[in-house]
Amino acid sequence: MDTPLHFPLGKPVAITLPRCYDGEAEALCALLDAGAPVIHIRKPDAPAAQVEALLRQLRDAGADMTRLTLHHDAALARRYGLGGIHLREGALREWLRQHPDKRHATAQGASAPDVQKTQTQQTQQGNDTYTPRLSTPAHSWEEAARLAPLCDYVTLSPLFDSVSKPGYLAGIDPADACRRLRRRTDETAKPIPAAIPAELPVSGSGSRIIALGGITPDNISVARAAAFDGAAVIGAVWTTEWLGTDPQPDPKNSDRTPSPGNRPPAGTPSHDISRIDLTATLSNYQRLTRRWQAAGGTLQFISDGDPAAAEAFLQGGGRWVQLRMKDTPAEGIIARGREILALCRRYDALLIVNDDPRLAKAIGADGVHLGQNDTPPDEARIILGRQAIIGCTANTFAHIARIAQSSADYIGLGPFRYTTTKKNLSPILGEEGYRRILRQMARAGIRLPVAAIGGITEEDVPQVMACGVNGIALSGAISRAGEIAAATARFTELVAAHRTIVTP
Repeated sequence: MDTPLHFPLGKPVAITLPRCYDGEAEALCALLDAGAPVIHIRKPDAPAAQVEALLRQLRDAGADMTRLTLHHDAALARRYGLGGIHLREGALREWLRQHPDKRHATAQGASAPDVQKTQTQQTQQGNDTYTPRLSTPAHSWEEAARLAPLCDYVTLSPLFDSVSKPGYLAGIDPADACRRLRRRTDETAKPIPAAIPAELPVSGSGSRIIALGGITPDNISVARAAAFDGAAVIGAVWTTEWLGTDPQPDPKNSDRTPSPGNRPPAGTPSHDISRIDLTATLSNYQRLTRRWQAAGGTLQFISDGDPAAAEAFLQGGGRWVQLRMKDTPAEGIIARGREILALCRRYDALLIVNDDPRLAKAIGADGVHLGQNDTPPDEARIILGRQAIIGCTANTFAHIARIAQSSADYIGLGPFRYTTTKKNLSPILGEEGYRRILRQMARAGIRLPVAAIGGITEEDVPQVMACGVNGIALSGAISRAGEIAAATARFTELVAAHRTIVTP
């Protein structure tokens, strides 16, 4: 089945809390504006009238309804032109039995607003032409393998202990997930040869697996490292504030599940009134997004500012450029940075600027990479804002432990070996140094994404990735390659094929 979504998803999927809250429509609109690719409307503890009222508010606010997925109510989703429905296996098979020839209009070139308008018109005219995305839950690899061919994506859970469901404990091993998924696709979701037979189908979009369960900013990078096609988050997205109690409670409004945000005092009756804290919720989502994107930087090109080399890297499938123009005046860095940023936007890639958060801000880059003697990451966060990706250089576990206490999103760890592209080189780590530091990180519960850097060649990739790093950063191996696009494609494939997650 085709789908308008591009996998792996660029940002996390948000799932609503089980009941309805004051201010929820505004918060959902804000998450859509922040780039959430899909938001699941899941309301098991809310009366049907409240769910429909929420959808009406979203529609009236001009929300992109095609990026919303409703759980378990296809009729209501169709009535409001939602882009997706999430059904359990029995209901999914029944829907497919009743609609055997449905395909997605967006997969045939229509824009999301045109699809929404068309679906609304068809619904009003009574035409049975609703073509939503289909998704379904799974709780084991066997179940995921059975259901994946039937829908656009499967949510597989729980990857970690649930935040929103006490007692719902992790059941999917991330290291096992990495072994199952790493040879299925590369970062651009193109099938690659597998030396080990895949447990899941790889044809079409029906093999997309979204990680779910207990995902937070501190562990979302593990889901990305394991090669899941996306991460769906419930409890770590939302912050609520308690407003008081309703003097005339609606007996039909069940509040069985407490909010994972700010909770009312113990003994509060079930008819408490809460609202979504918009500012805190948006901040939560931005932090989740930064960590997800940082973990997706599996192949980073450290560019000296040559636009032709940067574009060739992007043409070869690279999606992360770090601009490092040492000894260049600020005006020249800004001008060249904006030129390369335009290229990155054309290829849906990220641009990170080396050393200076103010230059990164002037360019409009996605973030900054800081050396040990540069601006501290928390100061850079104040300059760049909550949405910016911030990386830091490290050479020892002690460096990493300090970085983990800051607002940084990833670590550049190195050097792997001697390199001529960097002055004042830190002590060489080699394979053993990486293994030691990654094991220390695992034991300490530090899950920041790590990119290995320093003189890495194609022949080094399998052993470097086996140490447990998220990816690699390259300079000369790309810029001095005879065919930069071809070299990029080879590195991308090697990195995807040798992903490894280190466990304590």
